[in-house]
Amino acid sequence: MKTIPIPFSGIPLPNKNNPILVIRAPYNFDIQFEIADNTEIPPYIKEMKEIVGFMPKKIPTIKGDLPQSVKYVKETEILANNIAKELAMSEDEKIEVLELVDEIAPYKSLIRGLRLSERLGSILYREGEEPIRVDMPLINVELRNRVELKPISAELVEPLVHLLGIIPVLMSREIKKELIRLENGLWYALYSLPIENEDRFKWIWDGRYACLFSVKCNN
Repeated sequence: MKTIPIPFSGIPLPNKNNPILVIRAPYNFDIQFEIADNTEIPPYIKEMKEIVGFMPKKIPTIKGDLPQSVKYVKETEILANNIAKELAMSEDEKIEVLELVDEIAPYKSLIRGLRLSERLGSILYREGEEPIRVDMPLINVELRNRVELKPISAELVEPLVHLLGIIPVLMSREIKKELIRLENGLWYALYSLPIENEDRFKWIWDGRYACLFSVKCNN
């Protein structure tokens, strides 16, 4: 089964650079290659064409209920792999192209964390620092809901910076029910996302959205 990067722990705060824990999770999705005219091509696909001066006739589209940030990372990765084969690019050249494309993507810290996880596996990542590889159990997830995030009060940010920064670190050592409950509660306090009573549900960051996943750990 294919795997995807999931930002399992980490809540965004405006103008703050807290770490996120990105895990690998098995997930079912299909990849289709479609011919698209210029009106249908996403901006990041056009940016990649500008960078390399070439674009395959068919572009990858992922069919499946994935977070938008994960879908972006997977589609651009697949496209870059195909372009690299056509142009005989090295792995370093391919990575450089993806880094340039990601510059126009919103929520760069999230995207970079997901992108690095594609190469390194599960990681603890803070923008501007080297990622730390972590050994995580196999975690099965399933997307249940997606909610757009609303702006939060600046008064709430400062008191919570340290707490929100330490949770992903603690979660990287051991995924505990208490930590899942705590982070879900903070999602509620900051963004008014409903608290799930069962520990098997968890809110996860997805750019301008938060996604609710069912979670099952296979230790």
